[in-house]
Amino acid sequence: MIATATAICRICGSDRLEPLDVDSFLIPATSFAPDIHDYENHICGGCGVVFGSPPIEDERLREHYASEYWRTVHALELGGRHIDLPLDFDAGPLSFQRVHGFFETVTRVAARHPDVVPTPRDLVIDYGAYQGLFLHGVHELWGARCIAYDHNAKGIEFAQHFLGFAESRVATDILRDTFGERAKYVTVLHTLEHLTDPVAFLEHVRTQVLAPDGYLYVEVPNLYGFPLNDPLHLFSYSQDSLRRLFARAGFETIETATSGFPPRPDFLCQNDSEYLIGLARPALPEARMLSGNVDLGEIRRTLRRSWRRHAWGGLRRQGGRAVRETARLAYYFLFAGILEAISPALALGLARRLGFRRNPTVTSSSADRR
Repeated sequence: MIATATAICRICGSDRLEPLDVDSFLIPATSFAPDIHDYENHICGGCGVVFGSPPIEDERLREHYASEYWRTVHALELGGRHIDLPLDFDAGPLSFQRVHGFFETVTRVAARHPDVVPTPRDLVIDYGAYQGLFLHGVHELWGARCIAYDHNAKGIEFAQHFLGFAESRVATDILRDTFGERAKYVTVLHTLEHLTDPVAFLEHVRTQVLAPDGYLYVEVPNLYGFPLNDPLHLFSYSQDSLRRLFARAGFETIETATSGFPPRPDFLCQNDSEYLIGLARPALPEARMLSGNVDLGEIRRTLRRSWRRHAWGGLRRQGGRAVRETARLAYYFLFAGILEAISPALALGLARRLGFRRNPTVTSSSADRR
């Protein structure tokens, strides 16, 4: 049973909260794991953020993250023990590829803010770094000093000993931990949406972690391009609500943009606006607040239009796959099922004359390599 909505928005403090009442068959908006967090999506009329109500209890959140959250899909249970890989070969490449969005953003903004480009002297701290593979890309591109910061001890050990980011550390309290030196960059990739108090977190980053002339780089799921069914995504942002969050926490927005890279093949409705990118820097007090009302009706309309467009895009891609696989089946049926039954030489000869490619002969198997 879902309880009533929270009394006020945990970001802006507004009490103008309404049920979102928007759902989609292919882009669901109901929790895929109600045993972890069952909720209804609400929208805030003060800042436009979307959140699940009632909020998940802190103790339930801690219990979940302390359970099997960090295990990879390849983990084994042997002799009553769980053993796992030291590297997540599924999530790791996505983490590394997110440096693409960071590079594109830095390159775009550099014309207006030349100091945005990291240098080997600069410190980059990645919150929610897991194994540090995003930072590996940052270091390869610019040679910057890097600190991976995460609750996962095995991930931090990998960053320290395999990637060479010796200053990396396991998080103890994200609202209090400091690093002894202010960073040129704090990066927060697909972590901000998991935080129960994003304003307090960003204020701590601004006042205790980031250099006064430093930059904050954030990537989160985009409200208009991503399902709202993840029980661990406590807030969903649009470009406008992300800018309002930055302002509330004392940041000036430099740029927001959407991205579809890296694509997720498991998501039928993958699109070019799945992710939302934000670049900001500490602001003067008079530049911190954003004015203007939030149009809840327009947010709902935009959400419906966006989801319908993404759903049609997914159906077109699925249709293209079906056509290709049907053609492949017809090709194999003709040559392997009919012509080869009549005469193997006829099937092979005709395929050669037509220039058709067959499956290459297997000479070795990756399963046999050690």
